[in-house]
Amino acid sequence: MTNPRSLLTRHYVHAALIGVLFTAVIVTVCTLCAVIFSNHGAARWIGKALCDLNLQNGRIVWVFSAGSSNLYPLSVQAITFLAFGMACVLLFYRRGIYRREESALMAQLLPEDERSLIQPADFATVREALAPYKQRLLVVLIERALQQYQTTLSTAEAATIVNASADVFRDELDSNYAVIKYLAWAIPALGFVGTVLGIGRALTGFGDTGSDLPMAFITSNLSTAFDTTFVALMLSLLLMLLIAICQAREEAVVTYSQNYCLANLVNRLFNPENLTR
Repeated sequence: MTNPRSLLTRHYVHAALIGVLFTAVIVTVCTLCAVIFSNHGAARWIGKALCDLNLQNGRIVWVFSAGSSNLYPLSVQAITFLAFGMACVLLFYRRGIYRREESALMAQLLPEDERSLIQPADFATVREALAPYKQRLLVVLIERALQQYQTTLSTAEAATIVNASADVFRDELDSNYAVIKYLAWAIPALGFVGTVLGIGRALTGFGDTGSDLPMAFITSNLSTAFDTTFVALMLSLLLMLLIAICQAREEAVVTYSQNYCLANLVNRLFNPENLTR
């Protein structure tokens, strides 16, 4: 059975496709700015830092072409933007998931006034109210608590199953962010890979003698190498912020659902143990 709180294969496929489109847009915009405003140092720096774009006499030098000293457009930066775009799309899907969970919390599925009690005769009415929100996290907690209570007639056991289920949902939440966190880790790693490649290309210039080109060649590749790391670290900082915000919202949904279930269901259940006191 598919877990409604987990991302599906189609979500990852969509993220990859949109990530490719996002990367193409970034590369295209940077290329146009660098070509149109080739006389401006800022535009040339943006093209080189973000896309590893190399312009010679106002013309783009493509990868594997004569005189190419970089990997444009198959640059490390392009892969970095791809990972960033994929992660953002996956976070957008995660946002849709916790928004659906929040809709169940706002539906007031349980009585919330202080004097209401829930007796076994009311269980059918409660389950009828839950029907439109099947498989929502809050509904799962309520149904498990009702089932446990019907089996044991113990509110303590019902509270225990709610708390245990909430802990399981928190562990499940960590696994749901595994791929997104991997992409967040991969971005700075790719930046360091770009730095190593740039330094390696720069060091090849020391083998050239008898011309004025080597020093410019070396400094150009060194600047690109460090710009690659700079771009990757900035993207990583932004992505980690988005992940922290999104995951905190989902964790808040789990905690609020747990508290709501304990306060408005478990604490209101008729406890036959009270009759013996």
